[in-house]
Order: sequence, then structure tokens, then C-alpha cells
Amino acid sequence: MVFDLSMGNPSGPNAIEGVPSAARRDHPEKMTESLARPEHEALARIAYAIATQILKDHSEAMDVASETMITLLARFEPPTNNESYVTTVAKNLAKNKLRGLNRQRKRLQWWTDQRPERDGHDPDRLLSRLVIEQAVKTLPKRQREAITYCYLEGMDRSSAARRMGVEVASVKTHLKRAFRALREDLADGAEQLR
Repeated sequence: MVFDLSMGNPSGPNAIEGVPSAARRDHPEKMTESLARPEHEALARIAYAIATQILKDHSEAMDVASETMITLLARFEPPTNNESYVTTVAKNLAKNKLRGLNRQRKRLQWWTDQRPERDGHDPDRLLSRLVIEQAVKTLPKRQREAITYCYLEGMDRSSAARRMGVEVASVKTHLKRAFRALREDLADGAEQLR
């Protein structure tokens, strides 16, 4: 039997044999079975090709293709044109992934530039780095974790949230409070040096 996922009735152009939308959402094993179908394999190849073209990285492209297919299969009502839907979702996910990777590279570059061996014999820069490190150590645990994950390890906020076991909004709040505390601590320290 074939179900038309847009109407909930048997047959139709968007039907996936034997897998109604509710079953796809509630039963991941049904989604896995559905992915093995030739029409979905072709869509996954399209998503992978688009992601590879944008990201130029095999493993990242595989992640984007997988996420694209999961997005397609998890929809309550399937799109009228699966190929253009997959193309759009794959492009958007790949661009978002690329932005995240670029942010991560910039953070890592900033951190590399701040390492002590880069300071050479510049006592002012070395002192500044030590003062900042000391100020970060005085932050509450969650704020310190947020700073460490997002800026020192280069994670995006959603990855940091998963690692910390909190919502993304909480990570943003911890970062905001951490930066406020660091600004105050470092401003107080600068006044004491005058």
C-alpha cells in the first residue's frame, strides 16, 4: 500500500510506500527504511553534490546531506517538488555550516595569535594575557565554560549548549554575563595600575 503523505490517503505523487508522516516522525527506523529507497538515494546524492560544491569537505558534506534528508522525511506534509526542496535545504544548510566553520577558524586564529609564544619578549602583551586568563578563572563555572567552549575551543553556541547540557539561550546569557564581568574586572584592574 502507498500513502500520499500530503493527503493522508493511499497513492499520489509524494507518496512513500507504507510510511505515513506520523510514522516517520515517531519511528526513526521507518525513516531509515525510507532513506534506502532509490528515489531518496537520488535526492541524497543531489544534496551531497550541492554540499560538496559549497563546503569542499567530504565529511561535512555528508553531514549536510544526512541532515537534508532527515529534514525532508520529518516534514509533516511533504513538499510538492522534492528535488527543489532538497536543493534549497542543502544549499541553506551548507551555507550555514560554512559560516559556522569560518567563525570557528576566526576564533581559533584569534586564540593562536594570543598564545604566549606569540608574545615573544613583549612584556605588556604577556602581562595583558596573564591578566585576562586570571580574570577568566574568577568567573562562575557556567560563564567560564561558555567562554572556553565558544571562544577558546571555537564551538558554535549550539554545540556549546549541548556540551553544557543547557539551551542555546542560556549559553548566550552566560557569555553576556561573562563579558560584562570581564569588562568590569579588567577596568578595575586598569584603574588600580594607574
